[in-house]
Amino acid sequence: CDPTATAPSEVQKTIQLAIPLLLDVGLLSSVSEIRVSCVEQLQKITKLSQHFILPLAARVVKVLLEFLSSSDSEVMNYLQTRSEGTAGLKLEEMRLAMIPQLPMFETCVRLIQYLPNDAPKTESEGFVDEQWEITKEMVGNVCGILKSGTGLLTRGGAAKWLSLLGSNRPSLIKHFSKKIVRSVMSSLSSERSAAIQKLYAITLAQTIRNASPTFQTTVIQDLVKMYIEDSTVLPDESDGHPVDAYFGGPRTFSGEALLEISRRGEALKNSLVDAIAVMMLARYDTSNCVRKIWTLIWEESVLGGLSSVIRLYSQEIIDGVLLFLNENSWRLKQSASKVIVEISKNSSGDERIRENAEKLQASILSAMKGRIFPGKYRLLEALTAVTEVVCRFGKESNVPKVTVNALLPECGKKDLVYSRHALQCLAEILKANLTPFEDSITIAIIDQSLNQTKTPELQNDADVQNDTEREEQNNSNKKKAEDWKIACASACLCLSEVKLPESLIVTHFRKIIISLSKLLCHEIPTIRTSSATSIIKILSKIIDNITKQEYLKNEGKEWTKLYEQRKIKETERQNRIKERKQKWGEEINKRNIIFEKLKQERMSQFLEKMKKLKLQIEEIE
Repeated sequence: CDPTATAPSEVQKTIQLAIPLLLDVGLLSSVSEIRVSCVEQLQKITKLSQHFILPLAARVVKVLLEFLSSSDSEVMNYLQTRSEGTAGLKLEEMRLAMIPQLPMFETCVRLIQYLPNDAPKTESEGFVDEQWEITKEMVGNVCGILKSGTGLLTRGGAAKWLSLLGSNRPSLIKHFSKKIVRSVMSSLSSERSAAIQKLYAITLAQTIRNASPTFQTTVIQDLVKMYIEDSTVLPDESDGHPVDAYFGGPRTFSGEALLEISRRGEALKNSLVDAIAVMMLARYDTSNCVRKIWTLIWEESVLGGLSSVIRLYSQEIIDGVLLFLNENSWRLKQSASKVIVEISKNSSGDERIRENAEKLQASILSAMKGRIFPGKYRLLEALTAVTEVVCRFGKESNVPKVTVNALLPECGKKDLVYSRHALQCLAEILKANLTPFEDSITIAIIDQSLNQTKTPELQNDADVQNDTEREEQNNSNKKKAEDWKIACASACLCLSEVKLPESLIVTHFRKIIISLSKLLCHEIPTIRTSSATSIIKILSKIIDNITKQEYLKNEGKEWTKLYEQRKIKETERQNRIKERKQKWGEEINKRNIIFEKLKQERMSQFLEKMKKLKLQIEEIE
């Protein structure tokens, strides 16, 4: 099979006879020594025969990749079935790391160097056309293994081979980019191995590295869409899993793929407008492993700080947030709410939020409808953040009033944790809004807050039949008491921030103080502290109001005196100006009279001199 020592025609005949025999008979043998010997022979033939093996290269690659899993030991397969979570992932990665050292895979990789560098430019190049047809068949076979290959090493080897093809033949693989990407995407639905999904992400990134910009943008948009449409609930450290646990899935794969794309060129940076909203949203995903991946994407792809990003892409981010709030996924709603809070805290996002305040408010209120899902209180925080931005700029708007009316029913929910967040948000809005609301709204705020200060009804032990139910009842009562303690503290804080109009000070000031005074003797120290703090704040506000009124009265008298003094001084100044004008007028008149007299005298003298000169001239003549 060596063309340097044998005639080319003999090399071709030998390869045509030997390769099928090794593939069809040798590799299928039940004797392990024969299989090992066949692989060694294939390795030698591939190395010596050079391009003469190309007509059979597609079949060689397909068969060897399919037989990769046969080289895996039974012990490793047994351990893999018994391993779960992070241990299972580490074991899969260890098995996949062994692929490049396997002789069968080395043989497949060596065949890449015999492939053309690019597609044929014309139809007249016969030999290149043959190579091109072989290349198409070879890539098609490997893509088929991605879809239907059995065994971890087989699918991993196919993905690694395509990645190496992309790195060694970048101009060639761009002609197969659509086919490879389509195969990778279709294989994800049936792929359960997180380690294989990582390899697929690398293959996808390497494939589109040299593709056209239009196709790169399309792939990035598909990955973004994959994240949004994913409805799987990934486990997290809150479920007892370790913090560094890694779980596969569409959201994880889309993040891994975009991360690899960002490390292999400028494709993601050029399409940042299409992905920036999801990149910012995914940093607040409910799964810890997803958050870590997308945070890395943000750090490696986004140039500048958060304020500059918000300034450049604020409209795209807000448009994305509005879209996510209208989705049915509570995960997207929760993450979108966190993005709104983050933008509102940044000075660069204030103007955009103020311009879109009513749209954001309507979307948040629409998302709040329905049952209380995990993380729903984030919507309350987002609503509060939008309202605070509007109040901060002091423009007249209906947003604070609508927000307060929406928060009032939420404060009365049976879920004390949720109602506590609603009360805290209400207190922040009352603090940010400088002017008091209408009397009806203020009364509703006070009544709702006072209702939350009432001690909840606990279950009675008399209804319990056994010790297990009694223990569950005690735990339930303890949790309810703890939740009420925090909700009551939030209600006291809300009452301390209420701005009472003058029409309600007399009637409701006494009502609030009496209700809070009852809590001063409560057995829970937190309740006593919260009620005392609220009473002090309310009394200080009333005292400040009275002091201000007295101050304004005293200041009014002082200002009246100063005004009269200034008026008298102004009158005197005007009189002095009139006197000076009269004096100036008299002096000007006197000067005009003197000037006229001097003028007449000088004219008369001039006329006399002219007469004398005239007489002298006549005498001389």
